[in-house]
Amino acid sequence: MRTLIDEILETGTAQASHSCGCKHSANRSQRYLPFQPLRLQDEEFPSLANLAQERAAVQAAIAAGNRNENRLSDLVFFRRHPERNGRLIQKGEPNFHTLSQEWLRIRDQLVRPELRGGHRPNYIPPDPQTSCAVPQRSVSSEMEMFETLDFETPTPTRPNARLCLYQNASISSHRNHFSCQATRWARAIRAIAATTASPCQPRVGDSAYDTGAGIISAIQSANTCLGLPIETVHIFGHSGSYGFFGTDPFGAVGLYNTPVDPTSRGNGGRTVGDIPTLTLSNNVVFYLHGCNTAEGINNFAKSLYDHLAASLTNPIVFGHYNGGCAGRDNSWKRYSNISPNGTLIRGGILGRFGVRNCCS
Repeated sequence: MRTLIDEILETGTAQASHSCGCKHSANRSQRYLPFQPLRLQDEEFPSLANLAQERAAVQAAIAAGNRNENRLSDLVFFRRHPERNGRLIQKGEPNFHTLSQEWLRIRDQLVRPELRGGHRPNYIPPDPQTSCAVPQRSVSSEMEMFETLDFETPTPTRPNARLCLYQNASISSHRNHFSCQATRWARAIRAIAATTASPCQPRVGDSAYDTGAGIISAIQSANTCLGLPIETVHIFGHSGSYGFFGTDPFGAVGLYNTPVDPTSRGNGGRTVGDIPTLTLSNNVVFYLHGCNTAEGINNFAKSLYDHLAASLTNPIVFGHYNGGCAGRDNSWKRYSNISPNGTLIRGGILGRFGVRNCCS
């Protein structure tokens, strides 16, 4: 059954502000309506008192067991528009764009935060429409760079014990960017594309993940497939100081440095302590391509290094201490035996690999 969100997201009435047009990525032509901040203007949006009532209504519905984000969004939308008598927004009707934008704001800024809070009260989720980690470059520039590398670097037949993982983001332009970066790196360092350990068909390529469990599974599968400890792991995706986010917007299903609740764990959420160090080389190096993984003191990169160092002799973790494009070669902080509390790196660290990317 088609829902209101199906109608809205298929409109094509607005251009996405971020894109990375890898020719191998699915749905690269898809366009989403742009995210607009909530503006509390009397003529367009409800008062603070009404917002509190709407939030209470959503909380009550969730407590009663309703976790369908579309129905919860409809609940608020039709409360604001009783004149519609439950009639869904249709293409071509007057004020379609304005109404659809309002519905999306209800979903993204009211319903989804309440759904996430039900999983993990202290968890502050990322905005799913955030541009952090995604460059504002044109599709043509992205494709040109990808095709140049494709021409210059033939695909090797035998991969190394290295991984390039990317978040299978729900927004196509974000997913395409992460996939572009992971593909470039996989070709340059001959990383293995291993989604299953058996049957093992080792080949060079990137691997997608939706959850923290997916990241760990890719590491285990690559180790089993090659019969070698994994020596390098690149991760591209949306992230914060507490970890990499998962694709599911309804809970903490990524990979974190803090505990996840049972529901989120059942949906794929994991912590750094779940990473099996027996699958990794004693000299393993993690490159965390995202936002703020090395921000502050007790951050994700530090927690990952501490976990690895408890069992391995010489692990290294690189993370960014600020926000920016996933794939940029600056603002690094390194955690190692020499600098277990982290040291800032001046300049880049990846130039020796000769990988061209979207961020420079």
